[in-house]
Amino acid sequence: MAQPYRYSNPPVAQARCEFRFQPGRNGDTRQRKHLEARLYAAFEAEFLEDGIGHPAEEIIAEALRSVDDQPVLDWFMAFCSDAACPSFAASVLRCLGRQENTGTISWRAEIVRGGLAMDDVKIRDAAVQAAESWRDRDILDILRLHIEPEPWLRNYILDVIDDLQE
Repeated sequence: MAQPYRYSNPPVAQARCEFRFQPGRNGDTRQRKHLEARLYAAFEAEFLEDGIGHPAEEIIAEALRSVDDQPVLDWFMAFCSDAACPSFAASVLRCLGRQENTGTISWRAEIVRGGLAMDDVKIRDAAVQAAESWRDRDILDILRLHIEPEPWLRNYILDVIDDLQE
């Protein structure tokens, strides 16, 4: 299996530079690629573990704070649904799930729905983790309607549904 293209790991000082989105400029694509490169570098530099903070969370928080417009949310939606790079997609989705009040409830529901529709089990697992973290009752129906082939993930989904119903 071919390995996805990996960005080189920049020096720590460069990886932690602040992201600034400037709407209405032709550099939107460049800024999207910059954000993507910073996230790749963060995931390559440090393993993402459950219950432990990760530098990518701050990169995502900076990007979300930098703009009240739709492009950044669209970029995150695209990152999380990138079937060509499932590890990256799952990592971004897990870190997004650690952010409070990301986007709108309907945006969060759509990102969970999209994640559950992916073939890769890591992405589906990340979608369930995000749903569990966000605790949106609107996501309950999405979880209930999902038919999960992987037994351990199906059990996890049932546990999350039970928790969200309480």
